[in-house]
Amino acid sequence: MAFSIRTKLLMLGVLFLSFAIAVSVSLVSQRRNMTTSAQERLLTNTRMVDTMLRNTMLAENTSIVETTLEGLRELDAVETIDIYRVDGSVAFTNLDSDIAMDPLFQDALSSGEPVWRHIYADRIMEYFVPIPNEARCHQCHDPSEPIRGVQVVTVSFRETLARINRSMLVLIGALAAALLGSVAVLLRFGNSVIVRPIHAINAAIRSLKDGDLTQGVQLSQRDELGELAISLTDFVEDFRGVIDHLKSSVGRTRAMSHEP
Repeated sequence: MAFSIRTKLLMLGVLFLSFAIAVSVSLVSQRRNMTTSAQERLLTNTRMVDTMLRNTMLAENTSIVETTLEGLRELDAVETIDIYRVDGSVAFTNLDSDIAMDPLFQDALSSGEPVWRHIYADRIMEYFVPIPNEARCHQCHDPSEPIRGVQVVTVSFRETLARINRSMLVLIGALAAALLGSVAVLLRFGNSVIVRPIHAINAAIRSLKDGDLTQGVQLSQRDELGELAISLTDFVEDFRGVIDHLKSSVGRTRAMSHEP
């Protein structure tokens, strides 16, 4: 099937654009997947911390709880970790706080489910994990209250973002290499489909200008330039036939003029 030059260029452009879109979607998807994975991992770690703290608090030893909290604050990526009573005061102390004014704190209390938020400017995530008032806690807490407090953990995702950015750089490098490869393919395509045929046609025209009627243009492609080459070759052959006919006629005329 023959395709015009315009169609070939359009097909190449569509192929290149499709590739660029596919790589871009892959970059966005990769970043989203890595971010989601990091969030899930951090949430799992927070739940593990919550279980450990609840078991520690059941020991009814404030010093052990405080020591455990201090140890947890030393963990990588953990910025802060605190436990608050339902009224917003800091557990195991007599300190007040304004945490009760935080909408997410109230959401955790009302829903009984963990909630979280990103603070992109500081590259941190805050987790509000409600502490349910289980049956084993009723010896110290009012059983009519379904939630006895909220654990608030602030974790940094700077390292996670750094890993994501490193992966993005690798993917961008791959995209750049692919773009360079595409440019090389485009240049090669243009050279074989457009530049070389034009040079061949131009050489044939120059030969015709210099009086050489033996040079035609042989192109295998079946597009506009191929048709032009065929037309030029046919013209040269027809013109050569006209010249040969004229030469033959002139020769006969001269021969007749020399007859006695």
